[in-house]
Amino acid sequence: MAASRPVRIPRGPPRADSAPAARSAALPASFVRNGAGLARARRLALVYVLALAALYLTFALLARRTSPSGGPGTEADLALFGAVAVVLAVGGAVFCLATAPRGVARTDGALVVYGPFGGRRAFPDGPGLSVRVTRRFPAGLLSAAPTEGVEIASGRLRRVYVLEHGLVEERLPTPVGR
Repeated sequence: MAASRPVRIPRGPPRADSAPAARSAALPASFVRNGAGLARARRLALVYVLALAALYLTFALLARRTSPSGGPGTEADLALFGAVAVVLAVGGAVFCLATAPRGVARTDGALVVYGPFGGRRAFPDGPGLSVRVTRRFPAGLLSAAPTEGVEIASGRLRRVYVLEHGLVEERLPTPVGR
């Protein structure tokens, strides 16, 4: 029998959208990363999930301790309670992360907010664009730099984001007819 030799399997060219450099090249030059806002959202989600897990463990231990010999339905109740805790943990973490975009960019005629999960939302620039700081958070345990709760609105589109301090300038809409 002949000796086996390694076989080279030809692969297609790499996809352009799979490389990190290609993804960052698609961002406009005016893109500014929201580092502190993302850090705050991630840490807040982690605190939320850990607190929920501690509550679940406390209630589960309390239920096991107080029910006589396991009692009928105790396992099913704990499983249902655990499923509710998991749904709340995932939902809360997604909610925390969804408010902190990856960054923002000024393009021709729009303020574009790049979402944490890959989407983007464009707010048309003009007299109707409103950028209002609703809350300021100092640097601390959740973020190394100060962050702000910022409401961005244009027309009927209105969203609230957690952004790094100074990432967008505050701007109130120009009254129509003045």
